[in-house]
Amino acid sequence: MQTFFAAFQQSFTAILSIFFIGMLGFYILKKGILGECCLKTLSDLVINITVPCLIFNTIVENLNPSDLFKMWVFPVMALIIFATALLIAHLYTLADKSIGENSGIFRALVSLQNSLFLPLPIITLFFEGERETIMLAGLFLYGLVNGLLTYAFAPLLMSGREKERIPVFKLVFNAPTLSTVLSIFFLFLGLRRFIPYFIQYPIELVGNATVPLIMISIGGFVLVHFREKPKINYSFIIKTVIFKLVVIPAVFLCLIFFFRPEESVSFMLILQASMPPATVLPLIARLYGGNHELLSQCLIYNLIVTVISFPIFISIFKTLF
Repeated sequence: MQTFFAAFQQSFTAILSIFFIGMLGFYILKKGILGECCLKTLSDLVINITVPCLIFNTIVENLNPSDLFKMWVFPVMALIIFATALLIAHLYTLADKSIGENSGIFRALVSLQNSLFLPLPIITLFFEGERETIMLAGLFLYGLVNGLLTYAFAPLLMSGREKERIPVFKLVFNAPTLSTVLSIFFLFLGLRRFIPYFIQYPIELVGNATVPLIMISIGGFVLVHFREKPKINYSFIIKTVIFKLVVIPAVFLCLIFFFRPEESVSFMLILQASMPPATVLPLIARLYGGNHELLSQCLIYNLIVTVISFPIFISIFKTLF
């Protein structure tokens, strides 16, 4: 029981600190520091500038080529969690006809999680020294694949347009994907030593702005929607919360109990399976004509519940394993 409460306190502190950044975004728009017209510009800035900078700096500065070969399990893990969650969500949308035209949004919310921004401070709290370095390297590799999945599949799942009207070239060769490919290219050819400090350091600074800008954007979107007094689809929101934050982590907790993978793999599995939906989903939906209002509502409620659900699941994991 002591282990349970210690783990709960650590994870609760990490999640709560990120949660308050979203509240800051809510406050900034409420006080008129930023206008509602700035949200679209802020969305473009995050997806096309700060996220690519974060990806490039993370891979080039924190990994070695040998890491990519020794830690192959983490990218594979991203595919497994995505495929499992997408299958569960798809089967449920077939059974529950009330979801209707929002089935793509439901599948995106359940299958595409926040794989980097929230897990990063959690890992630094739970691990230290060499173990922390290993877990962070695994997190970056996981996030690499999960990021590609997010930017490739999210527009297809959430777009409000007909699928044939979505430019395939734009989906595949977007800024985050190109940044990932370029980072791996620099890593394997050993070109990072040729990057001058006056270029590397600004890239790092811009990338570090990603998390607060995303959370500020989400908080701003939520305020806009509540100002407009939209009709909140509580039934849909509750279903996304149940499947994303209860069903999916419970499934992987059972898989961990059955297969008993080694510690770093087990922890990463339950960590990623317990995360809320990716915070960039409303931003992507806004760019591709999806229902970003509903996504923002679902995201904020999922984030709120994560403050409690994640500490509970990670504490169960630490207690049992």
